[in-house]
Amino acid sequence: MYNIELLSAEVDIKKYLDEYVDIEEFLESCKECSNYGKKWCCPPYDFNVLEYWKKFSSIYIIGEKISFNQEERQNEYEKEEKIMFDILDKEKRKLTEQLYILEKQYEGSVSLSAGSCSLCGSGMMESQKCTRVSCSSSTARESCNHFDKMRYSIESLGGNVGKTCSKLFGIDLEWIEENKLPTYFVLVCGLLKK
Repeated sequence: MYNIELLSAEVDIKKYLDEYVDIEEFLESCKECSNYGKKWCCPPYDFNVLEYWKKFSSIYIIGEKISFNQEERQNEYEKEEKIMFDILDKEKRKLTEQLYILEKQYEGSVSLSAGSCSLCGSGMMESQKCTRVSCSSSTARESCNHFDKMRYSIESLGGNVGKTCSKLFGIDLEWIEENKLPTYFVLVCGLLKK
């Protein structure tokens, strides 16, 4: 059904900030997302995003290019087809576990998720939802059920994932169009290193 190509690059944090990060632009884009202010991994934050980046010396970017076979690309899919979420979620979980291992190998490092946090699930039961909307505290550290595992994404911190893919990996992001799968999807995450 699909195959995976791993991509990686390490960039000095100053260079990454100068060439790939536009905090104001991407935080404005985040406001259009249904997760804005509703998940601890999403803006608005209770910390200075630029200062967060500057605590690190480099970013190790990891990409996973998920390519679909011709037969699969000929099938019709709705944009939010469950099979797509299942594939992306499965691969994202594997990448996340690899990043947790890397965090232990590089003291002081913190991983960045491929997209929004899904640790609390998207179930309809209150106990399965992120606590951000229902709690009185304004900090993830005090209120997130999974603060030890929750990670921010590159884009939620103002990073341009599309530009990162095109400049560092030589590929452009693709999307479902006219109910057809793209040639590939790309999951992009990273490891901020001290």
